[in-house]
Amino acid sequence: MFSSSKSKGVRDHGYDTLILKERKAACNLKINDLPDDLLLYIFKYIDNSSEILQLGRVCRRWYILSWHPILWNTIKLKGDVETDFALKLIFDNVNTDYIQQICVTNNSQLTSYGAELIALNCPHITHLQIHMGPNITNKQQTYFLNKLLNIHYLTISGFLNLSHFDHRKNLQFLDLSDCQIDDNIIKKIVSNCPLIIYLYLRRSESLTDSGIRIIANYCVSLRELSISDCVNITDFGMYELARIGSLLRYLSIAKCEHISDVGIKAIAKKCYKLRYLNARGCEAISDNAIIMLAKSCSRLRALDIGKCDISDTALKMIAESCPNLKRLSIKSCEMITDKGLQFVAYYCRGLQHINIRDCNISYDGYKAIRKYCKKCTIEHSNPGFS
Repeated sequence: MFSSSKSKGVRDHGYDTLILKERKAACNLKINDLPDDLLLYIFKYIDNSSEILQLGRVCRRWYILSWHPILWNTIKLKGDVETDFALKLIFDNVNTDYIQQICVTNNSQLTSYGAELIALNCPHITHLQIHMGPNITNKQQTYFLNKLLNIHYLTISGFLNLSHFDHRKNLQFLDLSDCQIDDNIIKKIVSNCPLIIYLYLRRSESLTDSGIRIIANYCVSLRELSISDCVNITDFGMYELARIGSLLRYLSIAKCEHISDVGIKAIAKKCYKLRYLNARGCEAISDNAIIMLAKSCSRLRALDIGKCDISDTALKMIAESCPNLKRLSIKSCEMITDKGLQFVAYYCRGLQHINIRDCNISYDGYKAIRKYCKKCTIEHSNPGFS
C-alpha cells in the first residue's frame, strides 16, 4: 500500500512538471509559430477589410494568407479609406465568386468608378450596405442598382434616383434612410419587392399617409417598419398600417408629431404582437393611448415614450401588463415621479436599460430600480445618483 501511494505521488509530480514545461513553452510562443489554420482563424475576427490588406505587408507568409478566400466572403471598408483603390485591389486578387456581402460605411463614399467595379465583378452579392457619393449621376445609380438583382439585404443612402427600381423577388431587408423617398417612389419599390420584411425609411420628409397605405397594401409580410422623422405622417397613416395586424413586431414613429392617441390606439388594437415601439417626441400621445397599448401589447420588450405626455398612471399599467420589458425610455417625461418608477422596478425585474434623463426623479426612484432590477443600466442626468 505504501509503495503504491509513493508511486502515485511520483507520477503526479512528473505530470505537474510536464504541464509547467508546456505552459512555459506556450508563453515563449511567437505568433508566426502558429499554424496557418490558426492564423486564419484569428484573421477572421478582423472587422475591417482595409486592415486585412495591411496584414499582407507584414511578411510573405501573411501576404499569401491575407488573400485566402475564407477572409473575403464579406468586404467591409470603414473609416477614411480610398474605396476605389481598395475595391480594385480586392477584385484583382480574390475570386469574386466567394464575395457575398459588401459594406462601405463611415467616411467612405462610393464613387461612380467604385459602383461600376461592384456591378461588373459582383452581380451575385446578396448583402450591400453603401453610401453613394455626390458625383454619381442618376443614370449611373440606376445602372448600378439594376445590375444587382440577387440582393436580399440592401442599405443605401445618398441615392438620388429610385424611380427605376426593378423587380427583386429576393429582397427582404431594405433601409433607405435619408434617401429622397416620396409616395410614387415607395409604390415603385414595394410593388417590385413582394417579400420585404424589414423596411426603414427614416427622415423621408416627402412620404405621406398615402405612402403608408401603399406599404400596407403590398408588404403583406412586413414585420419591422421605421418611419421616424417622417413629418407628414398622421393618424390616418397609422390606421392604414394597422391593417398589417399581428405580423408587425417593430415600429418606430419617433418625432412624427402629427401622430396622437388615435393612431396609437389603432396600432394597439390590431398589432397586438408588437415587441418594439419608439414614439419618442410624439407629444400628442398621452396616458389614454399608452394604457391601451400596454393592455393589448403585453409582449412588448422595448418602449420609448420619451417626451410624450404621460404620467405615473400609464407607467403603472406598463409595469403591470408588460412584465418582460427589457428597455424603457421616459426621457423628458416631466409628469413621471418616483412612484411610477417604483411600479416599473417592482414588476419589470428583467429590465436591462432605462432612460430617466430630465425627469423629476429623486434618489428614491433611482434606488428602487437598483434594488429590484439587478442588471439594469440606468441612464440619468442627476449628478447626485451614484
